[in-house]
Amino acid sequence: MMKIRNLLMGLVFLASCLFFYVKNKPAPPLPPPPPPPAPVVVQAPPVVDSAQIQKVIKSTKDDDPNVRWQALEFLSKINSPQAQPLLFEKLLKDPDKDLRIKIVRLLGTLQGHDISQHLVWALKDTSPEVKVAALISLDQIEDDDAVPAITNVLKDESSDVRLQALASLNDLQEKKAKRVQAEADAEQKREYDLEVQRQAEEAKAKEAAKTWWQKLFE
Repeated sequence: MMKIRNLLMGLVFLASCLFFYVKNKPAPPLPPPPPPPAPVVVQAPPVVDSAQIQKVIKSTKDDDPNVRWQALEFLSKINSPQAQPLLFEKLLKDPDKDLRIKIVRLLGTLQGHDISQHLVWALKDTSPEVKVAALISLDQIEDDDAVPAITNVLKDESSDVRLQALASLNDLQEKKAKRVQAEADAEQKREYDLEVQRQAEEAKAKEAAKTWWQKLFE
């Protein structure tokens, strides 16, 4: 009887220890919060109606180049379908050099094959200042397809144009190197994330295969 009583007391003690351990077992850490959502760019509606937009379009033919520029800039800001055709037309035909420079700088903030094509055309402008501005804009939009046109102006009469052409080529090369490195880093991270996911799924499968008794003594 004494042995049985001692055995029962031992079992009770062992059960108490197990209960205490299970009760005080630390909870697994919470998963990290999801990343914040990407900001949403909202395009504001125009402050003018269609009839008023036509009046702005007429202002692109004003005698004052400053008025023409303000009209062009406004049409671009509201994403008017007439904005880019008018910008391209004025870039090729407007007699005011400063207006053409402003147009080239504006095109450097936009994207698209037509944008790059017209900036390349601007490299044939009669004004060295317009050519320099076009080279800077081609650099800004990072269009490697424009490299042949950029190298062609290395024989330009203006040293400012030749200098900017080389500066743009240097910038384009540095930006391309950064893009290639970023792509390699992204691929490496993707492979790493896949491996982490594989290991997590493997650990989860092993955990699911454990008996309740194995889990109790972990």
